[in-house]
Amino acid sequence: CVETELWPALLCGLHGLGVAMVLVNGRLSERSFRRYRMVRGLMQRILAGFSAVSVIRPQDGERFAELAVPEERIRVSGNSKFRYQTADPKEARDRYRQRLGLEDATVFICGSTRTGEEELLLPVYEKLRAACGNRLVWIIAPRHLERIPALQEFFARQQLDVTLFTHCTGDKRKADIVLIDCMGELADLYAAGDFNFCGGSLVARGGHNIMEVVRWGLPVYFGPFMQDFTDAAGMVVPVGAGFKVADADELGDLLVRHLRNRELYEQACQAAHKLSEQQCRAVREQTEIIRRWLGE
Repeated sequence: CVETELWPALLCGLHGLGVAMVLVNGRLSERSFRRYRMVRGLMQRILAGFSAVSVIRPQDGERFAELAVPEERIRVSGNSKFRYQTADPKEARDRYRQRLGLEDATVFICGSTRTGEEELLLPVYEKLRAACGNRLVWIIAPRHLERIPALQEFFARQQLDVTLFTHCTGDKRKADIVLIDCMGELADLYAAGDFNFCGGSLVARGGHNIMEVVRWGLPVYFGPFMQDFTDAAGMVVPVGAGFKVADADELGDLLVRHLRNRELYEQACQAAHKLSEQQCRAVREQTEIIRRWLGE
Protein backbone atom coordinates (compact mmCIF):
# COMPACT_ATOMS: atom_id res chain seq x y z
CA CYS A 1 0.00 0.00 0.00
CA VAL A 2 1.14 3.54 -0.70
CA GLU A 3 0.72 6.75 1.31
CA THR A 4 -2.83 6.98 2.69
CA GLU A 5 -4.50 4.10 0.84
CA LEU A 6 -6.00 2.57 3.98
CA TRP A 7 -9.04 0.73 2.65
CA PRO A 8 -10.62 -1.10 5.63
CA ALA A 9 -12.37 -3.97 3.83
CA LEU A 10 -9.36 -4.71 1.61
CA LEU A 11 -6.79 -4.56 4.41
CA CYS A 12 -8.83 -6.64 6.83
CA GLY A 13 -9.55 -9.19 4.10
CA LEU A 14 -5.89 -9.54 3.15
CA HIS A 15 -4.91 -9.82 6.81
CA GLY A 16 -7.47 -12.58 7.27
CA LEU A 17 -5.91 -14.47 4.36
CA GLY A 18 -2.45 -14.16 5.89
CA VAL A 19 -1.11 -11.90 3.14
CA ALA A 20 1.96 -9.89 4.16
CA MET A 21 1.32 -6.15 3.79
CA VAL A 22 3.74 -3.23 3.76
CA LEU A 23 2.89 0.47 3.75
CA VAL A 24 5.42 2.69 1.94
CA ASN A 25 5.55 6.49 1.82
CA GLY A 26 3.18 6.38 4.78
CA ARG A 27 1.86 9.72 5.92
CA LEU A 28 -0.92 11.06 8.10
CA SER A 29 -1.98 14.69 7.96
CA GLU A 30 -3.08 16.35 11.19
CA ARG A 31 -6.65 16.34 9.88
CA SER A 32 -6.65 12.61 9.05
CA PHE A 33 -4.94 11.77 12.33
CA ARG A 34 -7.60 13.57 14.36
CA ARG A 35 -10.34 11.65 12.54
CA TYR A 36 -8.63 8.27 12.87
CA ARG A 37 -7.96 8.85 16.55
CA MET A 38 -11.72 9.12 17.18
CA VAL A 39 -12.07 5.51 15.93
CA ARG A 40 -8.78 4.24 17.34
CA GLY A 41 -10.12 0.74 18.03
CA LEU A 42 -11.23 0.32 14.42
CA MET A 43 -7.94 1.71 13.08
CA GLN A 44 -6.01 -0.70 15.30
CA ARG A 45 -7.76 -3.63 13.60
CA ILE A 46 -7.25 -2.12 10.13
CA LEU A 47 -3.54 -1.44 10.68
CA ALA A 48 -2.80 -4.70 12.49
CA GLY A 49 -2.13 -6.49 9.22
CA PHE A 50 0.88 -4.38 8.27
CA SER A 51 4.14 -6.20 8.75
CA ALA A 52 6.00 -2.92 8.25
CA VAL A 53 5.06 0.74 8.00
CA SER A 54 7.60 2.94 6.21
CA VAL A 55 6.77 6.60 6.83
CA ILE A 56 7.96 9.85 5.30
CA ARG A 57 8.53 11.98 8.41
CA PRO A 58 9.10 11.31 12.14
CA GLN A 59 5.73 12.90 12.98
CA ASP A 60 4.03 10.41 10.65
CA GLY A 61 5.65 7.58 12.61
CA GLU A 62 4.49 9.08 15.89
CA ARG A 63 0.92 9.30 14.62
CA PHE A 64 0.88 5.68 13.43
CA ALA A 65 2.28 4.63 16.81
CA GLU A 66 -0.56 6.48 18.56
CA LEU A 67 -2.97 4.46 16.40
CA ALA A 68 -1.47 1.31 17.98
CA VAL A 69 1.00 0.27 15.29
CA PRO A 70 3.89 -1.35 17.22
CA GLU A 71 6.92 0.93 17.14
CA GLU A 72 9.20 -1.90 16.01
CA ARG A 73 7.22 -2.08 12.77
CA ILE A 74 7.62 1.62 12.01
CA ARG A 75 10.56 2.97 10.05
CA VAL A 76 11.18 6.56 8.96
CA SER A 77 12.53 6.18 5.43
CA GLY A 78 11.62 9.41 3.65
CA ASN A 79 9.65 9.73 0.43
CA SER A 80 10.64 7.62 -2.57
CA LYS A 81 7.94 9.19 -4.73
CA PHE A 82 10.13 11.97 -6.10
CA ARG A 83 13.35 10.05 -6.73
CA TYR A 84 14.64 9.90 -10.31
CA GLN A 85 17.54 8.20 -11.99
CA THR A 86 20.10 10.97 -12.27
CA ALA A 87 23.04 11.32 -14.63
CA ASP A 88 26.29 12.74 -13.33
CA PRO A 89 25.49 16.39 -12.45
CA LYS A 90 28.78 17.78 -13.76
CA GLU A 91 28.48 15.84 -17.02
CA ALA A 92 24.94 17.07 -17.61
CA ARG A 93 25.83 20.64 -16.68
CA ASP A 94 28.91 20.73 -18.92
CA ARG A 95 27.04 19.13 -21.83
CA TYR A 96 24.29 21.72 -21.92
CA ARG A 97 26.56 24.66 -21.18
CA GLN A 98 28.82 23.69 -24.05
CA ARG A 99 25.92 23.20 -26.46
CA LEU A 100 24.40 26.58 -25.56
CA GLY A 101 27.70 28.44 -25.40
CA LEU A 102 27.07 29.48 -21.82
CA GLU A 103 30.67 29.47 -20.61
CA ASP A 104 30.69 31.62 -17.46
CA ALA A 105 27.15 32.91 -17.89
CA THR A 106 24.61 33.07 -15.09
CA VAL A 107 21.70 30.89 -16.23
CA PHE A 108 18.07 31.53 -15.31
CA ILE A 109 15.82 28.60 -16.32
CA CYS A 110 12.03 28.79 -16.22
CA GLY A 111 10.59 25.33 -16.79
CA SER A 112 7.06 24.23 -17.67
CA THR A 113 5.79 27.79 -17.91
CA ARG A 114 2.10 28.39 -18.56
CA THR A 115 0.24 31.09 -20.46
CA GLY A 116 0.76 34.46 -18.83
CA GLU A 117 3.81 33.52 -16.80
CA GLU A 118 6.41 34.85 -19.22
CA GLU A 119 4.88 38.33 -18.90
CA LEU A 120 5.22 38.03 -15.12
CA LEU A 121 8.76 36.66 -15.37
CA LEU A 122 10.10 39.30 -17.75
CA PRO A 123 10.60 41.89 -14.95
CA VAL A 124 12.36 39.16 -12.94
CA TYR A 125 14.75 38.61 -15.85
CA GLU A 126 15.35 42.34 -16.17
CA LYS A 127 16.01 42.72 -12.45
CA LEU A 128 18.44 39.79 -12.44
CA ARG A 129 20.15 41.03 -15.58
CA ALA A 130 20.66 44.46 -14.05
CA ALA A 131 22.36 42.77 -11.12
CA CYS A 132 24.71 40.52 -13.10
CA GLY A 133 25.11 42.40 -16.38
CA ASN A 134 25.30 40.83 -19.81
CA ARG A 135 26.36 37.49 -18.35
CA LEU A 136 22.71 36.43 -17.88
CA VAL A 137 21.07 33.87 -20.17
CA TRP A 138 17.34 33.21 -19.80
CA ILE A 139 16.09 29.77 -20.86
CA ILE A 140 12.34 29.20 -21.10
CA ALA A 141 10.71 25.80 -21.52
CA PRO A 142 6.96 26.29 -22.05
CA ARG A 143 4.78 23.44 -20.89
CA HIS A 144 3.12 23.29 -24.31
CA LEU A 145 5.29 23.63 -27.41
CA GLU A 146 2.44 25.07 -29.48
CA ARG A 147 2.97 28.29 -27.51
CA ILE A 148 6.40 28.88 -29.07
CA PRO A 149 5.15 31.17 -31.92
CA ALA A 150 3.16 33.28 -29.45
CA LEU A 151 6.23 33.62 -27.24
CA GLN A 152 8.36 34.67 -30.19
CA GLU A 153 5.80 37.36 -30.99
CA PHE A 154 5.68 38.48 -27.37
CA PHE A 155 9.44 38.97 -27.15
CA ALA A 156 9.51 40.68 -30.55
CA ARG A 157 7.03 43.23 -29.20
CA GLN A 158 9.39 43.78 -26.26
CA GLN A 159 12.22 44.28 -28.78
CA LEU A 160 14.11 41.35 -27.29
CA ASP A 161 15.98 38.82 -29.41
CA VAL A 162 15.26 35.14 -28.84
CA THR A 163 16.62 31.93 -30.30
CA LEU A 164 15.38 28.36 -30.35
CA PHE A 165 17.15 25.55 -28.52
CA THR A 166 17.25 23.43 -31.69
CA HIS A 167 19.16 26.23 -33.44
CA CYS A 168 21.87 26.41 -30.77
CA THR A 169 25.21 24.71 -31.30
CA GLY A 170 27.93 26.01 -29.04
CA ASP A 171 29.09 29.53 -29.86
CA LYS A 172 26.33 29.88 -32.48
CA ARG A 173 23.74 30.91 -29.89
CA LYS A 174 22.33 34.14 -31.34
CA ALA A 175 20.49 35.55 -28.34
CA ASP A 176 20.49 35.54 -24.56
CA ILE A 177 16.89 34.33 -24.39
CA VAL A 178 16.48 30.70 -25.44
CA LEU A 179 13.15 28.96 -26.03
CA ILE A 180 13.14 25.18 -25.60
CA ASP A 181 11.27 23.98 -28.68
CA CYS A 182 11.55 20.21 -28.22
CA MET A 183 10.48 17.54 -25.76
CA GLY A 184 12.60 15.54 -23.35
CA GLU A 185 15.32 18.08 -22.49
CA LEU A 186 14.07 20.02 -19.49
CA ALA A 187 14.64 17.48 -16.69
CA ASP A 188 18.37 17.24 -17.47
CA LEU A 189 18.69 20.85 -18.63
CA TYR A 190 17.99 22.02 -15.10
CA ALA A 191 21.51 20.81 -14.22
CA ALA A 192 22.91 23.70 -16.28
CA GLY A 193 20.94 26.34 -14.41
CA ASP A 194 22.00 28.58 -11.58
CA PHE A 195 18.50 29.79 -10.78
CA ASN A 196 15.73 27.34 -11.67
CA PHE A 197 12.08 28.34 -11.50
CA CYS A 198 9.26 25.81 -11.91
CA GLY A 199 6.26 27.20 -13.75
CA GLY A 200 2.55 26.72 -13.40
CA SER A 201 3.01 28.28 -9.97
CA LEU A 202 2.81 32.04 -10.55
CA VAL A 203 -0.53 31.42 -12.25
CA ALA A 204 -3.17 29.09 -10.85
CA ARG A 205 -2.17 25.87 -12.64
CA GLY A 206 -1.15 23.73 -9.67
CA GLY A 207 2.61 23.86 -10.18
CA HIS A 208 5.00 21.26 -11.58
CA ASN A 209 7.49 18.78 -10.19
CA ILE A 210 10.07 20.81 -8.31
CA MET A 211 12.05 17.67 -7.42
CA GLU A 212 13.33 17.61 -11.01
CA VAL A 213 15.51 20.54 -9.95
CA VAL A 214 16.44 19.44 -6.43
CA ARG A 215 17.78 16.09 -7.66
CA TRP A 216 20.74 17.99 -9.18
CA GLY A 217 21.67 19.50 -5.83
CA LEU A 218 20.28 22.87 -6.89
CA PRO A 219 17.71 25.04 -5.11
CA VAL A 220 14.31 25.48 -6.72
CA TYR A 221 12.09 28.55 -6.84
CA PHE A 222 8.31 28.52 -7.32
CA GLY A 223 5.18 30.60 -6.84
CA PRO A 224 2.17 30.24 -4.53
CA PHE A 225 0.08 27.90 -6.68
CA MET A 226 1.43 24.43 -5.88
CA GLN A 227 -1.78 22.49 -5.22
CA ASP A 228 -0.67 19.49 -7.28
CA PHE A 229 2.71 19.22 -5.55
CA THR A 230 2.04 20.12 -1.94
CA ASP A 231 4.03 17.09 -0.72
CA ALA A 232 7.14 18.16 -2.63
CA ALA A 233 6.79 21.78 -1.55
CA GLY A 234 6.45 20.61 2.04
CA MET A 235 9.72 18.72 1.70
CA VAL A 236 11.92 21.42 0.15
CA VAL A 237 10.87 24.62 1.90
CA PRO A 238 11.49 23.62 5.55
CA VAL A 239 15.05 22.47 4.83
CA GLY A 240 15.99 25.46 2.65
CA ALA A 241 16.25 23.51 -0.61
CA GLY A 242 13.31 25.35 -2.18
CA PHE A 243 11.78 28.80 -1.99
CA LYS A 244 8.11 29.65 -2.32
CA VAL A 245 7.40 33.25 -3.31
CA ALA A 246 4.14 35.17 -3.25
CA ASP A 247 4.65 36.84 -6.63
CA ALA A 248 7.14 37.69 -9.35
CA ASP A 249 8.36 40.80 -7.53
CA GLU A 250 9.39 38.72 -4.52
CA LEU A 251 11.01 36.17 -6.84
CA GLY A 252 13.17 38.84 -8.45
CA ASP A 253 14.31 40.21 -5.10
CA LEU A 254 15.14 36.72 -3.83
CA LEU A 255 17.17 35.79 -6.91
CA VAL A 256 19.19 38.99 -6.71
CA ARG A 257 19.82 38.35 -3.01
CA HIS A 258 21.09 34.84 -3.77
CA LEU A 259 23.18 36.17 -6.65
CA ARG A 260 24.91 38.70 -4.42
CA ASN A 261 25.24 36.51 -1.34
CA ARG A 262 27.17 33.44 -2.41
CA GLU A 263 27.09 31.95 1.07
CA LEU A 264 23.28 31.95 1.14
CA TYR A 265 23.15 30.37 -2.31
CA GLU A 266 25.67 27.68 -1.43
CA GLN A 267 23.71 26.82 1.71
CA ALA A 268 20.63 26.28 -0.47
CA CYS A 269 22.63 24.06 -2.83
CA GLN A 270 23.89 21.98 0.09
CA ALA A 271 20.35 21.60 1.41
CA ALA A 272 19.16 20.45 -2.02
CA HIS A 273 21.99 17.94 -2.31
CA LYS A 274 21.26 16.54 1.14
CA LEU A 275 17.55 16.19 0.35
CA SER A 276 18.33 14.45 -2.94
CA GLU A 277 20.54 11.97 -1.10
CA GLN A 278 17.76 11.34 1.40
CA GLN A 279 15.37 10.46 -1.43
CA CYS A 280 17.92 8.00 -2.80
CA ARG A 281 18.16 6.34 0.61
CA ALA A 282 14.36 6.19 0.81
CA VAL A 283 14.23 4.06 -2.33
CA ARG A 284 16.90 1.69 -1.02
CA GLU A 285 15.32 1.33 2.41
CA GLN A 286 11.80 0.79 1.11
CA THR A 287 13.04 -1.76 -1.42
CA GLU A 288 14.78 -3.58 1.44
CA ILE A 289 11.60 -3.66 3.50
CA ILE A 290 9.46 -4.96 0.65
CA ARG A 291 11.97 -7.67 -0.31
CA ARG A 292 12.22 -8.83 3.28
CA TRP A 293 8.49 -9.42 3.52
CA LEU A 294 8.27 -10.96 0.06
CA GLY A 295 10.75 -13.53 1.28
CA GLU A 296 13.40 -12.73 -1.32
